[in-house]
Amino acid sequence: MRRTYPMSKRLLVTLLVVGLGVCGLQAETLPLVKDILKSPTGYLFTKDEKKALEKLGSEQEVNKFMELFWAKRDPDLNTQVNEFKADFEARVKAADKMFAVGSTPGSLTDRGKVLILLGRPTRASNLPAGAAVQGAQRDTGPYEDRGATEIWVYTKDRLPQGLVKAEEVWAVFIETRVGSNEFILDRTDPRNVAVMKVLADMPEALVKNPKLTEVPRLGLLPGSKAAKPEDLALLDKGEVWPEGALSFVAEGVVSTSLNPVWLYLQLPDAVGPAASVVGRVSKAEGGEVGTFVKDITPLSVSGGRGYEFSIPLDAGNYQLRIALLDAAKNLLVAKTFSFELSGVPETGTVISPFYWGVDVRQEATAHLGDPFNIGGWHVIPRASNAYTSKENLAYFCYILHPTMDENGKADYRVSLAVYKDDKKLNENADQPVNLSQVAPDLWMFGNGLPLSVFRKSGDYVLEVRLRDARANVERTARIPLSITVQ
Repeated sequence: MRRTYPMSKRLLVTLLVVGLGVCGLQAETLPLVKDILKSPTGYLFTKDEKKALEKLGSEQEVNKFMELFWAKRDPDLNTQVNEFKADFEARVKAADKMFAVGSTPGSLTDRGKVLILLGRPTRASNLPAGAAVQGAQRDTGPYEDRGATEIWVYTKDRLPQGLVKAEEVWAVFIETRVGSNEFILDRTDPRNVAVMKVLADMPEALVKNPKLTEVPRLGLLPGSKAAKPEDLALLDKGEVWPEGALSFVAEGVVSTSLNPVWLYLQLPDAVGPAASVVGRVSKAEGGEVGTFVKDITPLSVSGGRGYEFSIPLDAGNYQLRIALLDAAKNLLVAKTFSFELSGVPETGTVISPFYWGVDVRQEATAHLGDPFNIGGWHVIPRASNAYTSKENLAYFCYILHPTMDENGKADYRVSLAVYKDDKKLNENADQPVNLSQVAPDLWMFGNGLPLSVFRKSGDYVLEVRLRDARANVERTARIPLSITVQ
């Protein structure tokens, strides 16, 4: 017999069914989100971040979310490079190279995950197949029937502070079968209890900026912010170049990846100090590269105040529009500079341009890429080219990948020549010189010349040529000198 319900009960049942159906519906997770969570990046997500990501409804929202995701892990928000992301990508690349199994990328294996999250172990050991190792049996058979064992040990100092109390954490990997090269983290081994907890806690531990709500918009200059529309409007007010102002532009070759343009501006004392800078870099063929706005402090130099800037860029032709402002936002300078960066090849010996001056300051805390700083020697450019016979000229350059003999010795020669009105007055032929190491694969050369060698006032050109005698590579600089004999 068919059972019937009164109308009110039937309506209630219908509403409950519909209601339950609606409550059970969930928006389909975007393919982009699935790809992210299946990738090595998925190792980094906290539980809350994973839930938030899965709720997003468009790729635009996902991309914006991921920008903030990486920024929250950036150890230094004041630099253009996210050091954490760069290190993460390097670890993924290393894992893919070392641990790939068949069609599975190495970064998606257990060893890859541990390497990516924890880095390289403090020490590691290997045991051959069949060695007696602590661990339980699995459905596939006794432990002795499986392949080799790898043990990675992480000391406490290699892990985020406060994450573990023990002095060491072990990760024990077993080969699924002899010769397969497929190693899995043995969940049955009690020594892996600690590392499994560490792996679970790492996503939270790696977040450096948990309260960050938007991605900082950085400028091209280190420590700068991206310029706002009201800042950029100052660049469109025409040329402002005070009488007595000087400038000098150079290519700052430091490494294969760091090849900035260095700009020096000098303003006479009558102009007053600048308090901030605004700039925009564009490609010569069109298209904005980036902007910057930053507070600045002048250098005290002979004849006024100096301002130095180092802007990291790729090889190419550029235009830089720059403005200096005083504390009241009055425009002191507005000028456009055009320049070319040749770039640095990945291999082979490279001698950088020369940098010269008579005001040389030793700065032990300098960083690679700081403007007109060569291995801790800060060379203030003499943009006027005016010198006296009582001064000493210093000139420096960097050398990347110098050619060495079997004893680690380089063979470099320097020659000097002096010209006046395109006529060679004298020459000092090849003289052996020593190089000083600044960093791996990076060396420097520096020398000086007392300008008292000039007996008459006038305009001269000092030609400096540095040559790698083994690699047949050389660099020549022609330094203009307007000498006043005193």
